[in-house]
Amino acid sequence: MLTVKYLVDFMVNARPEDLQEVLIGSGRRFEDCTLAELVEAGNLCLVDTEDDSVYAIGGIANENVIWMLCTSKVEKHFVKFLRYCRETLRYLLEDRKILYNNVWKENELHVKWLKWMGAEFLKETDTHILFIFRKRKEALDV
Repeated sequence: MLTVKYLVDFMVNARPEDLQEVLIGSGRRFEDCTLAELVEAGNLCLVDTEDDSVYAIGGIANENVIWMLCTSKVEKHFVKFLRYCRETLRYLLEDRKILYNNVWKENELHVKWLKWMGAEFLKETDTHILFIFRKRKEALDV
């Protein structure tokens, strides 16, 4: 669960590409989001239990819109991060059929991560790609 301590850790170590993705996607800087907005959008936090440091924060907004922002720790400990993510995605899909969002194409690490996690890429624009995670194969009504 996201705490103030973990949010501070995230802000100190956030990947610049991830913060840029928020700005490009929403027109707002992440640091200008209110705590209420952040909690409403989800309060997941992937933390390394060995040193209590943050890999990523994220959540599910509007029922099925998954989002995640990473720290530089994911670049240093990619395999461990991916293991955490697989477990978390399985958990998040337990009571949902789909999760989706758009990824900024310039955030190459996110695109690579989504491919590795098994995301399907559905629609591409000049700047973003719509992706989906499915619990089971079924038609998407988005």
